[in-house]
Amino acid sequence: MLELATGLRGDHGLWRARTLEFTGHTDPRSGRLAATTAFVEARLAVHTGHLTYADRLVRNAFQEFTQPWYRAYANAAGAELAVLAHLPDAEKRLEQAEHTAEENDWAAACVARARGRFTGDIAAFRRSLEIWDRIGARFELERTEEVAG
Repeated sequence: MLELATGLRGDHGLWRARTLEFTGHTDPRSGRLAATTAFVEARLAVHTGHLTYADRLVRNAFQEFTQPWYRAYANAAGAELAVLAHLPDAEKRLEQAEHTAEENDWAAACVARARGRFTGDIAAFRRSLEIWDRIGARFELERTEEVAG
């Protein structure tokens, strides 16, 4: 999570390397990642707009995780990245993420925002804003307000 916090503040490099080292990976494109790492990589790509490896990061976010506790987060961030990058399987990824987000408010809000981005549905953006506000996720609330206009 340090990688996410520092990455959202613009200092992704140092903590990214430490996170990958901690999880036993030297490159997030090299294979199976922990769900938390897959989540962070996809979320940072959405935040920064760096879409070069979007297809690979989305696949990482939807892999079968050996420890699935953060799967809903990874799936939600991966779905939003798929939408933002205009990947051909974005709708499928949204549907998958909607399924895993059913019991996770953060993931549900992220998927609603991604659905709004994908379809332009104002109701999806409103749902996302409502959930972010309810759970006190100010950063995500502000990002959604920017996207929804």
